[in-house]
Amino acid sequence: MRWTVYLATAMLAGASGAALLGTPPVAAVDSEMVELQESVKQIIQGQKDAEATLLQTAAVSKTHMEESMNTVNKMTGNVMPLQKTVQDMQANSDTRLDTMSTQIHGISDNLQETRARMGKLNQQLVALQNALRGIDAKLAHSAPPSAGTPAPAPPRVPPKR
Repeated sequence: MRWTVYLATAMLAGASGAALLGTPPVAAVDSEMVELQESVKQIIQGQKDAEATLLQTAAVSKTHMEESMNTVNKMTGNVMPLQKTVQDMQANSDTRLDTMSTQIHGISDNLQETRARMGKLNQQLVALQNALRGIDAKLAHSAPPSAGTPAPAPPRVPPKR
């Protein structure tokens, strides 16, 4: 029985020692638990805030991208008719230049033909002047001038051009 009392006493001492040393006080566990729960809540709230900020930033970026694309599409839509207008104007300008070039060549040809005709007329006038001088010279030699009639005026020669 002694051994039983020793054994029971040893067991009781071991159990009480384990209870004193092994388990922390309930108040300390509760305060650590509360701190951990608060930390977890703060981390979860921070994660939700970061997710909301990220979603908001993505929405703003998407809106800006859509506005930029709309602006680019409008500009492209405005450039196409403008490009067509410029091409039409260039084609009209080329046609007008070709027409003007043809007209200028025609005028140049007409001017050369007019010069040639003027040259022939000039030659004919010179021949006519020479013929008139010859006639005047024959008339002056054949009839003596009388005192009452004035001497014939020399023929007028038009200036050369």
